[in-house]
Amino acid sequence: MMDIDFPDWVIDQRGRRYREGSEIGYLNRTKLIRRYVRHLQNQGDQPTFAAIRAMLIFVDRGYSTKPDQISRALSSLYRSKVEPLPKAQNGWQVAIDGKDYASARGAAEELGISVQTVLRRIASNVPKWSNWQRKG
Repeated sequence: MMDIDFPDWVIDQRGRRYREGSEIGYLNRTKLIRRYVRHLQNQGDQPTFAAIRAMLIFVDRGYSTKPDQISRALSSLYRSKVEPLPKAQNGWQVAIDGKDYASARGAAEELGISVQTVLRRIASNVPKWSNWQRKG
């Protein structure tokens, strides 16, 4: 287990089951994630998926730690755009003509083409696109 100092309210939620009383009540996954992100922001820390996963594992309720589940819980906070929030990086890095991009989507946005075009060119055996490669 990581050496992370979780706030008292997270420790209180550890192992707690639905309808089991506590001072602040039972918090479901969505409420836990949102409150923990706000806590990290108030502490001056940048919320990350790794930190959220560590908290979900710590509360020991068998919650999924997949990026889509965490993003879904954060969806209303993403829309409010009050504070920067973590974004899942599902894609892989690409190199196009010697320049590295964090994702195919990032490359597509910078080059002004569709993501599908980037992916097709990377997969292509045509010599013209040999400098379009997947990294990692």
